[in-house]
Amino acid sequence: MPAFSRDEIVAFLIARGCPEPQAPTLAAFVELHTSGHAQLVHARVATLEAEGFPTPDLQSVMVTPSDVVEARSEARRLITVLDSSTRELVYRLSLTVQAMPRRQVFAIASQSPSIAEPGLAFDKLVGPSGNGGGRSL
Repeated sequence: MPAFSRDEIVAFLIARGCPEPQAPTLAAFVELHTSGHAQLVHARVATLEAEGFPTPDLQSVMVTPSDVVEARSEARRLITVLDSSTRELVYRLSLTVQAMPRRQVFAIASQSPSIAEPGLAFDKLVGPSGNGGGRSL
């Protein structure tokens, strides 16, 4: 999944109830701590929402928020429980931030050493595709 842009983070904050004048400043802090990573942005925005969208201070810049640290740890933990083929596919696909059609994912999976059962590994990541259509990652 592509990273959130700062404008998308602003829109997300506003959609979650952040006052519009405050959203650009908070979005800058969210982007700084998450690099726009979708899972981390969601975790950070959810925490800010629960805290009533506090005004950031200098201390906010210096320390990575605990919710971001926890989300990173959970993502790493989830990757470790995947079977080796699916985990290898995740690693290969993590080198890019753009969405890819299924056929491109299979082309990456077929590079040496090829991943066994790439369709199964892909379906474990994004869910079953049914007819094998144009699902993208």
